[in-house]
Amino acid sequence: TTIVNIMPGPAISESNHKNISIAFLVYALLIGRYIATQPKGEWSFFSWHPFLMICGFMGAMGIAAVTKKRGGYTNTKNHGTLSSVGLITACIGMYIIYRNKDIHGRPHFTSNHAWMGIATMVCAFMPAMFGVVFLHPDFGQDKMNKSYRFAHKWCSRTAIIGAYVTGFLGLTKMTQDPLVLASYALPLMILAPFTLI
Repeated sequence: TTIVNIMPGPAISESNHKNISIAFLVYALLIGRYIATQPKGEWSFFSWHPFLMICGFMGAMGIAAVTKKRGGYTNTKNHGTLSSVGLITACIGMYIIYRNKDIHGRPHFTSNHAWMGIATMVCAFMPAMFGVVFLHPDFGQDKMNKSYRFAHKWCSRTAIIGAYVTGFLGLTKMTQDPLVLASYALPLMILAPFTLI
């Protein structure tokens, strides 16, 4: 039994792909840095955590999602590479926060943000491993299976949504400034349909 894709999402032209990719990159670097220096406006060891998580999930994985929508062999391979870079970047971000807690003698996994972050990382890791084993265009064991592709797509989308929410939860622990919260959330609300639909 195969699952039919009832929500194929908007077609993305080459020029739109380029513009959306640039928007994700700019968001990751500029907004990522801005968020990473909250609330004092200073860079610290901790700052690497939000910066790398934003670069991984919103930057690399955001671009990966819209790249896959272009279709074809090369875009599929680029999608896998970008997603993998995003996952590795996010793993480094997780290491940073774990190490930062150790440095300051704070307990681990004590907030909704932390547990949501773990769930999001697991949800991101699963389609990555699944994609390599089953869906890789060169050596995937069952790369044409529509049910596998459907599960991969929706688990990945769940991870990206989880990252958006987890990031917002973490940011609210750093600041309640509406301008800072809006600078994080509003661009994602604009870019989300290109990634998630």
